[in-house]
Parts: sequence; C-alpha cells; structure tokens
Amino acid sequence: WEVSATATATAAAAAAVGLLPAATYSDPSFAATAIAQLSSRLRGAEETVAHMEAALYESEETSAGRARAVLELRARLDSMGATTTAQNRVLARRQTDLDRREKAIEATARECALLNEEISSAAAVRESATAARENQVRQSVKECTLVGDRQWEVLLKAGWLAHYWRMALELGLAPASSWREAELWVSRAPQGGDVALLRVVQRVVGGEQSCQSFSHNRSFGMLPPEWRARDGDGGGGDDR
Repeated sequence: WEVSATATATAAAAAAVGLLPAATYSDPSFAATAIAQLSSRLRGAEETVAHMEAALYESEETSAGRARAVLELRARLDSMGATTTAQNRVLARRQTDLDRREKAIEATARECALLNEEISSAAAVRESATAARENQVRQSVKECTLVGDRQWEVLLKAGWLAHYWRMALELGLAPASSWREAELWVSRAPQGGDVALLRVVQRVVGGEQSCQSFSHNRSFGMLPPEWRARDGDGGGGDDR
C-alpha cells in the first residue's frame, strides 16, 4: 500500500508539473511506469550535471592555467621591460660617449686644419724668404764675380805682385817671412809664370809695348822650400 501511495503521490506531482496527464495519476501501474521514466530522466540529468561539473572544473583549471600563464607573461614582460630599460640606459650612455668623442674628433680636426693652414702659411713665408735670400745671394755673387776688364785687372795685379815678391825673395831684399805674401799672390796669379803675365799685359794694354822685361820667361809656380826655411820658425807667424 505504501508503494502504491508513493507512486500515486509521484504521479500526482508529475501531473501537477505537466509531465503526466492529470487523469492518469491515480492509476498505480501507470504511476510506476512514470516513476521509472522520471528516475531515468533524473539519472540522465545527474549525469549531465556531472558532465557539466567536470567541464566546469576543467574550464576552471584551464582558466587558472591561463591566469598563471598571463601572470608569467606579465612577469616576463616586466623583466623584459626592466632589461630593455637597462639596455636603453646603457645605449644612451654609449650614445652620449659617442657624441662626446665625435665632438672631440671634430674639434681636433678643426685644430689640425688650422695648424695645417698655419704650417702652409709659414712654409709659404719661408719659401718666399728663401727665394728672396737666394736672389740676394745670386745678386751678391753676380756683383762679386769678376768679369770683363775687372777680371783682367785683378789677374794683372796678382801677376805683378807675384813677380815682385819672387824677385824680392830671389834678391834677398824681402823679410824672411815674406814667402807667405809671395805664396799668396803666386796662387792668385795666372798660371804660366812671366809668359802668362805678359799675355795678360798684352790683353790689357792691347799690344806688346812695355812688356819686354818679361822675356826671360820667369816661372810663377810654387815657391822653393828653402825660401820658407828663411823664416825663423820654418812657417810660423806673419811679420807683415
């Protein structure tokens, strides 16, 4: 009777919610069938709920894993950001150093350019001064160079002085140390002795007048060593 009452109550409840027709809830056999159907549906619902709970748990686990991944990613990004910031600072310092070096190099290049200009200017001034000195030296040499009549005049005077000192030494009329004076003018006289002097005289006067005194062909070569020996010290100080 209790089972029938339970089935009847269950059927009535099913009829109340619209699962069974209201006219049949009082039939015990139909009520048992309804209970079986409801139990089957309940088990299906429970299985569905279990599947949903499992899916929800899996979803929660997945969400938690994703949250952890997001946190790890954020931590990595923060670390990368800190590393990037440090690298940027290092790069900024390096760039500052490079800029400073570049400015120093530019300043050095400007100084070198100015120095090169100064050196070039100094070299130009030096070259100009050197050229002026060379021209002056050439002019001085040109002015001091004996040409034409002056050359013949000097040769004539040197020849006459050499002839005079040799004659004085040969005749014993010159001081003992006069051989130095004689040697000086002999070295400057035309080579060839009296013959050479005669030719110089002829070149100067344009003829042979007043030149017969040189016909004895006296030599104007090196002085004999014995004339040097007449000097007290054999070649000492000059007594002129």
